[in-house]
Amino acid sequence: MGRARTRHPEIVPADVVVRKYGDSESMSKRIISVILSGAKTGGFSPLLRYERTGAALPKVGQCVVVTQFDGAPALLYRLTEVEIVPFDEVVERHTDIEAPELRPLDAWRKFHWVFWTREFEQYGVPLTEQAKIVFQRFELLYPEAGASAG
Repeated sequence: MGRARTRHPEIVPADVVVRKYGDSESMSKRIISVILSGAKTGGFSPLLRYERTGAALPKVGQCVVVTQFDGAPALLYRLTEVEIVPFDEVVERHTDIEAPELRPLDAWRKFHWVFWTREFEQYGVPLTEQAKIVFQRFELLYPEAGASAG
């Protein structure tokens, strides 16, 4: 990530958040690959995750280092839009940031319903259509879109 810092000296390290995607190594690799290809330009997280873990909500302008499942840095992006929206009010304008197979609203809902049901169960709360979802759109800063996951 040192090269990312050289290309983007405006980034203040104290303002950078580190996160990983997915709940398995294979899912993490798939998501990182789709981001690096330029096809995925955002993501979603249940608000409940932030409430239960005490993590700060994402904010526009924030930079995020995404790590491989093993913790090695993979990429850097900057958030350009953040919105909290109920699950049942997510629309195509939101899902257009997803990998192509998850852009159709029905596909997005089915996938995330199954994925987040497991997470909500860990918190002892049922997932509902009104569950608040944190929508995030980002711009890839490093490496540039089209790079490989390594």
